[in-house]
Amino acid sequence: MVMVAVASVFAPATASAQWFDDGSFDILKNANVVMSSEGLEIFKGDNGLYGYKDESGKIVIACQWKDATVFREGLALVKDDSGKWGIIDKKGKQVTPCKWNRAASFSEQLAAVQDDHDKWGFIDKKGKLVIPCKWNRAASFSEQLAAVQDDHGKWGYINKKGKLVIPCKWNSTYSFKKGKAKVTDDNGKFHIINKAGKVVKK
Repeated sequence: MVMVAVASVFAPATASAQWFDDGSFDILKNANVVMSSEGLEIFKGDNGLYGYKDESGKIVIACQWKDATVFREGLALVKDDSGKWGIIDKKGKQVTPCKWNRAASFSEQLAAVQDDHDKWGFIDKKGKLVIPCKWNRAASFSEQLAAVQDDHGKWGYINKKGKLVIPCKWNSTYSFKKGKAKVTDDNGKFHIINKAGKVVKK
């Protein structure tokens, strides 16, 4: 399990959310939590679907989505009737079709997405898959690095080109902050590593 501050990167939809450490979530229905970000607030319409209002209360994106996230870096994730996720801009225009099983909000220009084979990769703001979906799980980018889990359940870090720069050998990982990240080994012991993957503190 990777430990990341998911809520700071991937804001929940209007309902409460069960956070997953890969940067995604499942909605817990029958909750009443309203979230806003970047001047737009998610709201649920009389039709049971979600849309967005501006700070004055004016509806700027009609209620047409089964679920939605707050905006990050000018984009939000929305779920259509098929249960798939896609991306819209602040005018409500679809940047990408809804085709991903799960997704995380944008962070550092990239967003983690899960394909039909339950593998994770990353798309850019145009919706182009720039890092192939080959990881069991993935966290959002922080300081140019993202934690990923391999087929053996071990965690490492990739850069924005998708290159594994810190080998997958840790049981859990945290996001990088100020050039350092917490990780745990097979014994559950915490260590602090730098961006070269070197342990700098035990």
